[in-house]
Amino acid sequence: MKDINVCIIFSISMLCCGCGTTRIAYDPQAINPERAMRVIEQTFMEQRPKERPEAVHFEKDYLEIEGGSISNSRGTAVGVPIGNVIVASGRQRGQSKRLVTRLYFDSLEPVQLGKKRTFYIVSIRNKEHTIRQNVYIRNVNTAYEFVDAMNSLMAQ
Repeated sequence: MKDINVCIIFSISMLCCGCGTTRIAYDPQAINPERAMRVIEQTFMEQRPKERPEAVHFEKDYLEIEGGSISNSRGTAVGVPIGNVIVASGRQRGQSKRLVTRLYFDSLEPVQLGKKRTFYIVSIRNKEHTIRQNVYIRNVNTAYEFVDAMNSLMAQ
């Protein structure tokens, strides 16, 4: 019985320390829209290659994050030997789809800042509290500036 209690206490302590993201309280400052767009684009493009998007586009009502594309193709071919020559016929069908995430400013909550290990993580959530995008940043001042930029564009 004593061993079970020790295991339970150890498990709870492991869950509480270091496994999740620690929230950081920050009061965002307003910045002008041009600077906000520059900060957001630069921050996205300076992420690790695994999280870095292909491109970031801004419109008045939304931010579009382009993640590349997926291509799918299928083909068949039939060949018939005639003497020393093979006569073949085939067809191929393909399609491509862009991977795009659109973040509409009026459907987002104020962004939240957290820290996990060596990264500051800015979570962009919709009004249903679902994470739409996480941004991984190594410098605390850049993280604060990104929070300022996102909240400034959402306030317009």
